[in-house]
Amino acid sequence: MSPNTNTKICSGCDEEIADIKAMMLCKSGGCQKVFCNLCIPIKLSMAEKNVWSCPDCKALSKRGGDNTSTPVRTLQSDSNVTIRNKNKTSQSKPGSGPEPSKPAAEPPKPQTPKRDLGDLAELTSEIKLLRCDMSDLKSQITSALDSLAKCQTRMDEITGKLTDTERRLQALEDQQSQNVRIKATLQDLENKYNIQAQLALRNDVEIIGCPEIKNENLHHTMMAIATKIGASVSDVDIDYVSRAGHKRKQSSNEFSQLPRPVIVRFARRKVRDDFIAKSKIRRNLDTTDIITEGTPQKIYINERLTRENRQLFRIARERAAQANFKYCWTRGGFIYARKRDGADAINIINQDCIDRVFGTEHQLGSASKDFPEE
Repeated sequence: MSPNTNTKICSGCDEEIADIKAMMLCKSGGCQKVFCNLCIPIKLSMAEKNVWSCPDCKALSKRGGDNTSTPVRTLQSDSNVTIRNKNKTSQSKPGSGPEPSKPAAEPPKPQTPKRDLGDLAELTSEIKLLRCDMSDLKSQITSALDSLAKCQTRMDEITGKLTDTERRLQALEDQQSQNVRIKATLQDLENKYNIQAQLALRNDVEIIGCPEIKNENLHHTMMAIATKIGASVSDVDIDYVSRAGHKRKQSSNEFSQLPRPVIVRFARRKVRDDFIAKSKIRRNLDTTDIITEGTPQKIYINERLTRENRQLFRIARERAAQANFKYCWTRGGFIYARKRDGADAINIINQDCIDRVFGTEHQLGSASKDFPEE
């Protein structure tokens, strides 16, 4: 391949000039030397570039020619200093004209010392190494900036998630407090509803243990029970009489093994209260007092309670027996308990009251272990 004639070599560092537009061309006579921007790092205008001279041409244009190789005069030696002999000039023969002038000596051609070329080559090598180091440093800085940008993006995502999590936690806390208020409100409403439902049953009586037979006359059975306990009840005092719940399976002898309770609603509350009071006096009432057939079964007469109060009364009686309470009863649809004779009656309205009055089941179990039965 033929060499590229358009390639320019820098006269300072002997390196190929990549960008020809950025090179500096000497305009002094026929020098035509070119330099790269690294060797001539001076910014010039277009007019200054048109008259720019290289360092060698500037050295030649100085007065006395190129004096770059002239040694510096020292104080110890002046052997290289030429001293003008004024006596010779003054003792010249009279009449003799001035000596013809000698033609001026041509200035010596510029020579670049070898030492300067070596220093320049070393400087060029160091500049190249510095370029490589700067390129590596630039790559490392770019990589570090990319990593920082990724970290910043990740931190923004984490911050957003934390903010969203805090918002959700705050919403859950608010919801929890709201749920507590709703639960308290619901419990209050349930208690009020239970009280209203119990007030609606204030004229009702529940008879448990009364045999259930086919084609029975409950009105007649009710009047027979009133006669046995000594209660004064007329037909107009009874609003209605019926069995509670679904009909249960009958046995072969037409007597129910699990008879449904009989519900009696009186027209007046006073009559109902008198009926319950007389039933407590006659506690040994059984089925033989009403029906002569079948196995005798004990009959219980109680106030009619709502489903919630009935369950609460059953739990209260069990816990009262475990806690050695002597009395547990109902009056007017409310549940009461008394520890012993002469003690104040305690109203039981919910499960919390049972735990507070009788203690929790765990506490009762621990107490039974501490005091074993003999």
